[in-house]
Amino acid sequence: TKKFMGHVIAIAIWVLLFGLSSLADVNNNLYLYSYAPGYTVSDMNGFGHFGEALLWFRTYWLACGGILTVIGYLFWKRGTDSGRKARWQLAKERLNVRTVSTIVILLAVFIGSGAFINYNTKTLNNYRSVEAGTIGSADYEKKLGKYDKIAQPKVIDVKVFADLVPEERSATIKTTYVMVNKTDEVIDSLHLSWGPEGLLKKEVKLFTLDGKSPKLGKRFDDFGYEIYAFDNPLQPKDTIVLELEVAASYKGFPNEGSGSTIVYNGTFLNNNFFPSFGYSSQGELTSDQDRKKYNLPIKDYQAPVQTDPWGLSNLLFNDDADYITFEGTVSTAPNQIAIMPGQLQKEWEENGRKYYHYKMTGELDFFYNISSAEYDVYREVWTGKSGEKVNIEIFHHPSHTYNLDRFVKGVKHSMDYFSENYGPYQYKQMRILEFPRYSTFAQSFPNTVPFAESFGWVGDFSDPNDLDYVYTVTAHEVAHQWWGHQITPSATRGANQISESMAEYSSLMVMKKEYGVDAMQKFLKEELDRYLRSRANESKFEKTLLDNDNQAYVWYRKGGLILYGLQDLIGEANLNSGFKAYAEAAKFRAEAPFTTTTEWYDYMKSVTPDSLKYYLEDSFEKITLYSNKVTEATYKKLADDKYEVTINVESSKNYFDGTGKLLAEGDKANLLEIAVFDTDIENTQGMTIKSPLVLERVWVKPGKSTYTYITNKLPIRAGIDPYNKMIDRIPDDNLVVLDDITD
Repeated sequence: TKKFMGHVIAIAIWVLLFGLSSLADVNNNLYLYSYAPGYTVSDMNGFGHFGEALLWFRTYWLACGGILTVIGYLFWKRGTDSGRKARWQLAKERLNVRTVSTIVILLAVFIGSGAFINYNTKTLNNYRSVEAGTIGSADYEKKLGKYDKIAQPKVIDVKVFADLVPEERSATIKTTYVMVNKTDEVIDSLHLSWGPEGLLKKEVKLFTLDGKSPKLGKRFDDFGYEIYAFDNPLQPKDTIVLELEVAASYKGFPNEGSGSTIVYNGTFLNNNFFPSFGYSSQGELTSDQDRKKYNLPIKDYQAPVQTDPWGLSNLLFNDDADYITFEGTVSTAPNQIAIMPGQLQKEWEENGRKYYHYKMTGELDFFYNISSAEYDVYREVWTGKSGEKVNIEIFHHPSHTYNLDRFVKGVKHSMDYFSENYGPYQYKQMRILEFPRYSTFAQSFPNTVPFAESFGWVGDFSDPNDLDYVYTVTAHEVAHQWWGHQITPSATRGANQISESMAEYSSLMVMKKEYGVDAMQKFLKEELDRYLRSRANESKFEKTLLDNDNQAYVWYRKGGLILYGLQDLIGEANLNSGFKAYAEAAKFRAEAPFTTTTEWYDYMKSVTPDSLKYYLEDSFEKITLYSNKVTEATYKKLADDKYEVTINVESSKNYFDGTGKLLAEGDKANLLEIAVFDTDIENTQGMTIKSPLVLERVWVKPGKSTYTYITNKLPIRAGIDPYNKMIDRIPDDNLVVLDDITD
């Protein structure tokens, strides 16, 4: 009869389960009542491969719930006597063949399903707790760190033959690598790094070096790391041919995770299907707390300095190769289209399978995808100013036709801007393809950009004031065909800015051209807000734009905003001339030293007037935050029906270290915008934009200043840096509504 106590206990159990899963890192669904693996329903892949795990976990917990229900029935009070003795007597009376049989059956189902789940999640799929994963990363560094930066041959040519069997969620892929020793050292062994066993189980069917099966010298099972001695050590410039055939499939179901690379409809693989070569610092712990706990030295940076010989000799995204040549053939189910990088050379059907042969013209960085799905294809052609043509192909789920025009517009506008300002596009086609919503990203491969199903294919953009992220992200990803694929930076500090900051800047410039400069404030403010939020939550210390090696909020949000501000100061055409010259010098660099942020920065300095180089130093070499605000803004109507506007502002610029400690206060004037605005208006797309009556760039000294303007129309708002182009700690006080002080 103690209902209140029952409610308290029920709530306590729920809180305990939540605490165990969220706070204590207890994530085994077998031990958390009613828990089951997450699942995602996709238009492309339906319920997909999630059904089996859900069926067994639901059966397991229903049986558990049934047992608890029968126990509850046994002790359920009847009558007025609710004492323990009476309850036990009642339970004995109700314990009969029917209730015992029910409990036995439910217990058998509970134990049997639990054993089957345990077999699938722990035996077939190697369940690891979060803590076990952390310990594994620590052990990886301790045991294999001695191989860091060990000399390995690099891939120069890739040929792939892939048999995808989506109906069975399996694949057999054979690759042939031509590899060369590009170092000055003699290389005596090949180090293959498969990584810890994942959900996709792989079996090596063939592995040869120059046609011979190599002998395994050493294997570290926990890390999938193998060392093979060469029969004849590789001298500098020697080549060797590696052949590797791997069969892969899923077994059973995991405790969590979807295993979503090979699926019934929407397979999405990349070259990580095969092992990398040598030790990778990407597998190390990065948290200072974890590194201290496991007696590992603190690492402030993951990448070496810009002058480091190893860093200059390797590319940022993959040190297994520089630029490569590529050719591939892929087979798939007869109702699907399979895609690889390159131009389609041939398509045919044989033995109930569809085959596609692709070949890449020119070179690409060692980063390719293999995709397959039941696609419809939407095609258009982009024509450049010089008459060059690029085929645009959108591979999409048949019912996802809502926003195809937005993807195409994003590609065309990007091609227009980038080819004019950075140089020609390197391929004959540009593909966008859709993959299931198990991830939420878009990613740029050579001539191909996969977009997740959840990333705008069915988005509603009917309100022109909503961000059209299909258009903007398409521009960002197309920009990577230049910044990332043509100009691939070295594996040194700051290099991601050359890829990501430049792509974000490029996207902003495409948006500026499409929507107009007076529409940009909302986009710039979003970049600034996201940077400030992330900066406030930084667990280590913020790094400068020139040196940042692992902070995405710096290279995306801050980087794009800083570059937009730079073009606004020195002129868009001027800055882009520097970028075009840099791209010409750095693109498809055949040999080391590969490009760095130092080289990139030098080109920016070369087109920046001396009077504005303070902006470069503040933005790239230091961590600088402004505090610009309007303290008072008024207007009064004059006798000639004009208006006198008075704006009082305060401005300061401070320098901080990465932890947020104040280092110095700026004491020089900065070139900032002061503006007076009419009511907002709509642009041709129906988007609400600013309508400036006055927009003046002035040298603003630190401290208080007053500015007076005469307008012909009734002024509504006034501000300092009103478009949020500067990194301002409190951007919301830059723009205020004017007070009327007319007598």
